[in-house]
Amino acid sequence: MQQRLGFLAAAPRISTHADAEMSGPRSRVLGILKGFQTLEWKIETFIVGDKVSKKWSANGSGELISKGFFYTLAVDFMRLGLGVINSWRSYQELKNQVDWVYEYSATLQCMGWIFQRQGIPWILQAEALLFYEAKAERKALVLDRLAQWMEIRAYQKCDVFSLCE
Repeated sequence: MQQRLGFLAAAPRISTHADAEMSGPRSRVLGILKGFQTLEWKIETFIVGDKVSKKWSANGSGELISKGFFYTLAVDFMRLGLGVINSWRSYQELKNQVDWVYEYSATLQCMGWIFQRQGIPWILQAEALLFYEAKAERKALVLDRLAQWMEIRAYQKCDVFSLCE
């Protein structure tokens, strides 16, 4: 029987569209999908960046996030709200179609836990400590302590953790 994978990516700026500003994550996502396809897995995706307006992932989208303290704080709250909404939406969309979920980690957002609670194994992939990268390198995070707690908790709770550099 063919294995079925749900691929999850919560960050609205991560997209598989050719014009996505974040070309590194785009390439990695496409590579991961191609790897599973090569192994003959059936793949269903829930990639938020592919579902929202292309403005969210296009050139210049990164600058908007770090416009100033209050703007960045509003973006943090938006990430939290979207994380809850998209967890539910992803589960509703994929719940009877997947045997595993593979989540591409995102700051202040986590979707795989809802599948795990229903007995579907959750693979979580990260490339860095996202809370640190968002705060220190991109100046795109205000709620860094909450982001740190959520990220470490996700690493501890997932069934399989993959750290890629």
